[in-house]
Order: sequence, then C-alpha cells, then structure tokens
Amino acid sequence: MPGLLEISKALGFAPQHIYSVVATRDSQYVEARIAKRAPSVGFRLLNIPKSGLKGIQRQIARVYLAPVPVDEAAFAYVKRRGVVEAARRLCGDKSILKIDLKDFFPSITTERVFGMYRSLGLDAAASNILTELCVLDNHLPQGAPTSPAISNIVLRPLDEMLRNMSNKWELTYTRYCDDIYFSHQKNFNHPDFLILLHKVITDAGFSINDDKTHFYPRGVPRKTLGLLTHNETPSLPGSVRRRMRAQFHRGSRNIGWGQENLIRLRGHLEWYKAVYGKNETYFQYKSVLDTITKIRMHISYQSA
Repeated sequence: MPGLLEISKALGFAPQHIYSVVATRDSQYVEARIAKRAPSVGFRLLNIPKSGLKGIQRQIARVYLAPVPVDEAAFAYVKRRGVVEAARRLCGDKSILKIDLKDFFPSITTERVFGMYRSLGLDAAASNILTELCVLDNHLPQGAPTSPAISNIVLRPLDEMLRNMSNKWELTYTRYCDDIYFSHQKNFNHPDFLILLHKVITDAGFSINDDKTHFYPRGVPRKTLGLLTHNETPSLPGSVRRRMRAQFHRGSRNIGWGQENLIRLRGHLEWYKAVYGKNETYFQYKSVLDTITKIRMHISYQSA
C-alpha cells in the first residue's frame, strides 16, 4: 500500500498492524453515551477507539498534528490555553455575542480531513491512510484522541476569516471548540453582524445553531463557558460553589462516602484551582481530600 511504509516509520508501528487496523476500522470503536450538563438536553454520543487504534491515533496526534500551530483565538485542546483562559477574555463590563456551530464534529467530513493532511505537505497515499485512521462514518468521531487537534487545524481558515471580520468591527474573537464569542467594550449592532456571520460560516461549510445564539448586553449578569464572566475575573456560579462546599463537607464527615467519590472530589478541586488558584478555600478542600486519600491508603495497606 503506497504511503504505508512512510507512516509506519513515522509512527513506530509495524505496517502490518496499521494495515490491519485500517481494514477493520469500523469495528475499532465502542459507543458511549454521557449525560449533557442539562439533563433535559439528553446525551452526548462518543465513539471511543479500542486500544489498538487509540495507540496509533495518539502517535498521529503527537507526530503529525501537535507541531501544527492553531489560530490565536482557539482555546480548546491547546497547551497553556483552556476554558478559564478563554473566559478571561470575556470578563468585564462588555457586550458579548455567543454562537454555537451546529453538529461540529459531524461537519468535519472525510473530505475535509483528507484535505487537511494534504495541506500539511503529505502525499495523497499517506493522507488517505491517515484520514482512514481518524474518521468514522464519514466524519470525525467525538472521543478519538486525534479529533480535537484535527478540528482546530481544519478551522484555521474560518478562524482567520472571523478574526479579520471581528477586527473590522473592533470586536474580540474567541473560540472554544464549537462555542464562538464576539465581545466589545460597548453594545454593538449584533443583528447586522449576525447576518454577516451566517454568510461567512455557511460559505465555509458550517452552520450556526440559532437556538443557542445569545446576545448579552453590557451590565447584564451572564454565564459563558460554564463560568460567570460579568465581573473582572471568572468565577464559579453560586450553585456550583454550594455543591462543591457541600460535597467536601460531606466527605470530611463521612470518609466512606468520600472514598467512594474520590474521583469526583479531585475533579472539583482541580476545577476550583483552575478558576481561583490556591487560595484559602482551595487548601481547605485539599486538606479534606488528603485525609480521605491517606485513610484509603492506610486501609489498603492493612488489607494487604
């Protein structure tokens, strides 16, 4: 197979192994459903690659995708950027137009992925094999380790167009995966701007989810990217802070419950630190988590 030896050498896998995985690609995934943030919205379908394909995809991401720069406005799946950094760009007394790209990963088709690899300087044969290793049912599978980086690279032309368009309107453009924000220190003519957005995004082969389009005028409390951003720094919504506080309190009083929910508490602690840093509350929560962890380790040692 043309291109197979080149890819085999670059990724460090035997050509027979890569060929076998490509030939059985459709059976290399397991479906998983996870609940969305709002229970009434339903579930998000993930396609998780099995270990053989996942190992190859991780190498593809490291060798071919990680070295490719992404747009300065893209904050998802990028080292030293993230949701909190994106939220900081939205903070303060600003007006914000938020839009959502509809069916984001399904919109990134096999043809788009193949064109992306070709744009990276790979020949048609190698691009075809890499594409086959990264797509499922003619689109990017949500759950594959290659999909996030591919989405950012595929969207570079659109990011550039939207950033240039924003500059003309004196707006700041920020994208986190399929969530797109335009912000300004003053209220702006968002209906006219939205008309232009529809054309640019449609011409690029994507579409806007009108049900998730929202304009936040200046001075109005708002939650964007899961955080409150109408103040000078991002903060967690009150309901989230109260839930965290209640769960760490329960973990401090009920060690058994804390051990059963250790992963959840660790996630809360990391999310709190990402937003607020290591303040007094962080160290209080960390102390609870450390106690639960030490007792768990002590019990495991006694049982050994």
